[in-house]
Amino acid sequence: MAMLRRRDTSMTRPDDHTVGLLDDLAVPIPAALREHAEQPVVRDGVWTALEIAGVPASVVGTDGNVAWCTEAFASTVLRQPDQVIGQPLVDLLASTDRRTLSASLSTALSNAIVGISNPQRIEISARGEDGSRQTLGVSLSLTNAWPTKGSAVVIVQDITPEIRARRERQRSTLDLMKMSTCDALTGLPNRDKLKSFLGSSLRRAERESVPFAVMICEVTGVGAIRDEHGHAVADEVIVAASSRLSARLRPEDVVARLSAEQFVIVAESLRSADQSLIVANRLIAALTEPIATAESAAELTVGLNVGVLMAYGPEDIEDLLRDADRAMIGAEPGSANTAFHLKLNQA
Repeated sequence: MAMLRRRDTSMTRPDDHTVGLLDDLAVPIPAALREHAEQPVVRDGVWTALEIAGVPASVVGTDGNVAWCTEAFASTVLRQPDQVIGQPLVDLLASTDRRTLSASLSTALSNAIVGISNPQRIEISARGEDGSRQTLGVSLSLTNAWPTKGSAVVIVQDITPEIRARRERQRSTLDLMKMSTCDALTGLPNRDKLKSFLGSSLRRAERESVPFAVMICEVTGVGAIRDEHGHAVADEVIVAASSRLSARLRPEDVVARLSAEQFVIVAESLRSADQSLIVANRLIAALTEPIATAESAAELTVGLNVGVLMAYGPEDIEDLLRDADRAMIGAEPGSANTAFHLKLNQA
């Protein structure tokens, strides 16, 4: 039986017979390979495979210019193959991140010259044919399969859809996280997030031996507005009230929605009852003006009860909120914390 012997293809010269054979098979031969036919090259079919597979690949020489590319690569950079050969890679990509691309290409070529294989992948911004913003994924690596020593293979892919999908997933994740920690109506932290803030504040108060203020504010008169004008108007009033309360606080203070008409303020910057009293009066002043809504022509007024608790920690968070709630109705707290209440009754 005749035995088929595998031809040794390692480091052979692409002589006329080889090139002619491939021509007969209608296999595309890289132009640069023909130019360097007198030099040894690994005939492993990699260039033909890249071309047939439609991979947007190129070979970049030590001068940073493209020595060969696939049609897919030329299409990616919006040119014909003969318009790509000999051109600087950095110019072809029309990137707005030229410095990043140049640095990565320089590193890849330096590694290629000394024979170090250290593949890199970067993402750069570029402009598409219609001027739209694109994101390109650029992979650079040493190649021993090209005649000229020190060359690098560069694969460029338009990953704009992938990036958009990734960002959409990130936005979805953030939206889910926000939904789990924020009040749907006002966008303020909800009860669970509030408890997290309070836990941190209590630990800091214990560690530094300084108190902080916890205020419960109840907007009164919303029930009557809901009965007379409907839920949409009542919701507008709640949103407006939350905005006014937030505007009277310092950036480092936290305001959260505890329940339908109750808000809690955690103010670590307030270290004394006198300071807290000043802020509480500001909160009351915020709701003295009538509230206008899109759903009702009438200007609506509400009242505000404020309970202030100076917390020293450590303490159970639910007990802390219960004491603040007791302060809001004028009752004594069930602990050694200092508490007082103020009231705006105009509803």
